[in-house]
Parts: sequence; structure tokens; C-alpha cells
Amino acid sequence: MQTLLIPILLQIIIILAISRLFAALFKKIGQPRVVGEMLAGLFLGKSIFGLFFPESYNYIFPPESFKYLHILSQIGLIIFMFTIGLEVDLGLIRNKAKQAIAVSHVGIIVPFILGVLAAYLFYDDFRTPQSDFVSFALFVGIVMSITAFPVLIRILQEYNMTKTALGTMAITCAAVDDITIWLVLAVFIGVSKNSNILHILMIATFLLGIAFSRTEFFKTKFIEKIGSVSSKIFLPLFFTFSGLRTDISSVQSATLWSICIIIILFAVFGKLLGVAIMAKLTGSNWKDAFALGALMNARGLMSLIVLNIGYDVQILSKEIFTILIIMSFVTTMMAGPLLKITLKRVLS
Repeated sequence: MQTLLIPILLQIIIILAISRLFAALFKKIGQPRVVGEMLAGLFLGKSIFGLFFPESYNYIFPPESFKYLHILSQIGLIIFMFTIGLEVDLGLIRNKAKQAIAVSHVGIIVPFILGVLAAYLFYDDFRTPQSDFVSFALFVGIVMSITAFPVLIRILQEYNMTKTALGTMAITCAAVDDITIWLVLAVFIGVSKNSNILHILMIATFLLGIAFSRTEFFKTKFIEKIGSVSSKIFLPLFFTFSGLRTDISSVQSATLWSICIIIILFAVFGKLLGVAIMAKLTGSNWKDAFALGALMNARGLMSLIVLNIGYDVQILSKEIFTILIIMSFVTTMMAGPLLKITLKRVLS
């Protein structure tokens, strides 16, 4: 452990510095800071830094240090999941329950079905010795269906839309979406033979945070004192750990890139159009309906969490893990620009 102390400290310093740099750069081009932090993690992995500077990469990120980085990232993730639970406003959900439940569940069911279809089409290409079709299809479907609740909130904050009717509906739908998805995932993790205590704790602390969400004093103090530290220090470690696992060079052939494009199209059409059409049918105008679909289409951090669990329990191969990471980045980066284009009169 002593021999790894310097590399681990060096890792933390570099990760935090690069994450803040990317966050600042992406904010300047109209993307949420968290998108920059996610891409900083990808930049520091094998896909870019490890590809062009292999000797420096191996010095800074020796394989034997990965388990310590993994532990640190998981601790921070558990704290973050609790914080996200605290931010769920159950009162808001009750006030807009009818439309939110209809919209969010269509936003789950349609992309989930398309995810299962993608799993059926490509299972033989990406199966692992530990995976069966049901488990594989479940993870692909969940990643297709999930919405990045924290990213959605950050986008709305940056556009000063959290208190608008559209912003309130988006937050409510995302909360209903993620609660449903995490309950489904909790059942699977509970019965999976490859799951571990960290996965169970992660799911439990989303749910536990919701239970404490009405305790206003505790909620405010926790988010202010501990949640902010987690988001500034531990989350970049998680993004980088995900980046270390992601190797875009593993998607080399035209066939794999074709599969990647098909999955992105399935994800966008299922989530964005599914949500937009249902929002229109339940009373929204087309402009607000499309904007809501664009927001719900962001998968970001939450999909990375699910993907890392799927990779840990050896259901997702490196290739499909990387393809779904790419899909998550693309759909997350689409959200802000699509929102701005759709609501240009409001945001300009």
C-alpha cells in the first residue's frame, strides 16, 4: 500500500484538476459542468490519454491501484446516491402525479422495449460467459430507459427553469422515472449471485435518501456540508474510474460502429419521442412536449452507475459497455442544445 500512496495521491490531484478544467470549458460552450466532468473521465482513460501517452498513463494509473480508486469512487457514489434521494420532492410528485406518471412510464416502457429488441439482435455478439439473455436484456433496457436526474436538474438550473411549469414537470417525471428504474434494479441486484455489498448499499442509499427527503433541516445541512464535497471530489473519481474501463478502441470495426449508431437511434427515438408524444397527449403543447423529451433523453451519470454495475457483475462485455457509454454521452450532450433550440424565444 505504501508504494501505491504516491500514485494514488497523484491520481487524485490530476483527476480533480482535469475535471475542473473540462467542467469550465464545457460550461463555456453551453453544456452542464457535469458533462465536462464525465468527458474528463473518458479523456483520462485508455481511449485518449492511455492511447497517446501509454507510458505516462501506466505510471499514473498502475493496474494495482485500480482497486483503491474503485473503493474511493464507490464510497463517493453511495454518498451521492443518498444526496439524490434527498433531492426528490415527493410533494411535487403528488401534485403532478397523473401526467408525470403517464409521461415517465411511457418514457421507460418504449425505450426499454427497444433496448430489449437491441439486446435480442446483438446478444450473440456481446454475450459473456456469466450472462444469460434475460440479464443482458434487462441491463440494456434499463440503460436505455433511465434519465440522468442530477444532470437534468443542473441543465434546468443553468437555464433558470427549475421553477417554471416545464421545469417542474421535467423534475417530477425524472424523479418518477428513476425511482421506478432503481426499484427494478434493486430486485435484480438482490437476487444476482455476482452482486456485492457495495451494489446493495448503493441502491439502498437512493431509497434511504427519499425516506429522509422531507426532513428539511437534515436535508439542507447534508447537501450543503457533505453532498457538495462528494460532488466536487468523489464524483470525478467515479467518472475517471468509468473512463479507465472504457476503451473506445475496442469498437474498431464498421459493424461495431453500426451497432453503436443503431443503439443511439433506438435510445433517442424511444425516450425523446416516447416522452414527447405522451406529454402532448396529456395536455402539453408540442414545443414543451419536445423540450421535455429532450431533457428526459439525457442519461448521463445515472446510466454510468448502471453500466458499471453491469460490468462488475460480468453481464456486460467490454464492447457493449463501451458502446452504451458512448450512447450515454451522446444523449446527454444533446439535451442542452435541443432545449435551447426548442425554447429559443424563452432562453434567448
